[in-house]
Amino acid sequence: VKPPKVVISDQSLALMSGLVQAFTQYSSLDRYLNACFSLVVKNEDIEIPLCYIRNDINHFIHLVTQWGPIKNSIYPSTKQIITRTMGLLVLCTSIKDAEKILEALFDVILSKFDGNIEGMNTWTPCYKAKRYLQSLVTTSVIDLVESDECNEPDPNNTTSSIDEYNTDDENTSNTNTTFKDWAQSIADKSRSKVKDVQGISDNAQYLLALEPILIKTFKLFPCWSNIMRQHFGFG
Repeated sequence: VKPPKVVISDQSLALMSGLVQAFTQYSSLDRYLNACFSLVVKNEDIEIPLCYIRNDINHFIHLVTQWGPIKNSIYPSTKQIITRTMGLLVLCTSIKDAEKILEALFDVILSKFDGNIEGMNTWTPCYKAKRYLQSLVTTSVIDLVESDECNEPDPNNTTSSIDEYNTDDENTSNTNTTFKDWAQSIADKSRSKVKDVQGISDNAQYLLALEPILIKTFKLFPCWSNIMRQHFGFG
């Protein structure tokens, strides 16, 4: 009996490990994820897994809304910013686009300050990142994560902040071996960018506790996002 082309589960590691062993050529979930990393990030010419292991997206987005730093925030905009950004990452099919989006998210949650840089006529990385992320949000993302909310109006002055994330910086993933390592390297890059920035406004989405949650979540990035779709040709 041929294995199914795709199987969908929740994020139970035991269940996912069983599915990998039953339907792919890999002996463990970690080996499956490492193969996905080699295909997507390293662009290596290796055999594609025999079965596409996916997570239920609605279940995943629900888990995101239950993350402590989001659930406990006193600012309604926090849930909106984080869940919509995770929605962008769910729909992402390009690793370069995913890197830009994730870097912007870390620029937001690791920044103490928002608005203008103190004493300068320029925006903080946090402000630019928020505008950039807002510029990417489509009706598909809103339908995915929060269909009961109205879309916000487009912010002003998005062009310069969008361009910042379109620059071809050095690839941060060359020395990484897993999606967790990849995500951590992006977080470290953001931290070095924002750590000495003094802005005129406090950042309501300064959420250091969210960093380790995001890093852990990215272990399963190939399963909860569309990042493997081009390699499998479906999904």
